Parts: sequence; C-alpha cells; structure tokens
Amino acid sequence: MENVIEVKNLSKEYKKIKAINNLSFEVKKGEILRLLAPNGSGKSTRKQYIDEAISLVGLEEFRKFYPKQLSGGLLRRLNIACGIAHKPEIIILDEPTVAVAPQSRNNILEGIKKLREKGATIIYTTHYMEEVEIICDRVIILDKVKF
Repeated sequence: MENVIEVKNLSKEYKKIKAINNLSFEVKKGEILRLLAPNGSGKSTRKQYIDEAISLVGLEEFRKFYPKQLSGGLLRRLNIACGIAHKPEIIILDEPTVAVAPQSRNNILEGIKKLREKGATIIYTTHYMEEVEIICDRVIILDKVKF
C-alpha cells in the first residue's frame, strides 16, 4: 500500500512545553489511524485557538447556534473555522466561497488574508477569477487535463 501521509521527525512546542518530540509515522491509503495519547498531550485544540478561529471568520454572534441553524454561507465559515482552529501551517481550501452570499464571501476572503498575514501557506482552488486577483500571489493554470 502507498503512503498518503508521511511524518518525519515532527516536534511541536507550545510556549515552553514540548508537546511532541521527534515523532515519525506513515498512514497508508485507506487506513484508519487512531491517535492515542493522554489528556493534555496536544492531540486536540485549546480553547483560545477556537476563539481565534471563530473571530477570524466572523462568527462571534453565532457562537451558541447549532450547525443546523446556520445558513449555507455561515456553515462554510464554520467549516473554515474548524479547519484552522489548530493553526495549521498549510491550508488547502477547495472553492470555499461557492454558493455563499456576498457578505459571507467577503468574510471568508478577509479571513484568508488574515491567515496569510499570520504566516499560513494556502493553496486555494476556485474558478472565480476576481477572487484570484484579490487574494492570490501566484496562479497555476491546469490545461488539457485528461480524465
């Protein structure tokens, strides 16, 4: 089986706490991998990261809502907040503004700009050229793709 994820010599510190030290592993295609570790070992997000993610996508006033109570655009913003809450260094966004209202679209684009300002590397797929002009530094065009 081929590896779809390879982690080599990963270390992570939060302030002065070394949560992960020199971790290496692979995940095979089709495999389900469980990450088992004690509480406080850094497997999940801390509350401050959640607050920052909610603020970044502009969902502060919807904090007490269940997802089924949100509109499509607000759900998109919630999905982005969930994806960025743990502060990933690389973020892949696949058409995050499709079928959302202009206000949600603008909030999403502003949030993406803020992520870049905080040092995130972002791969952004879209067919909306005006979004490309607003947020992208470079463009790669795939042409003559055969399916």
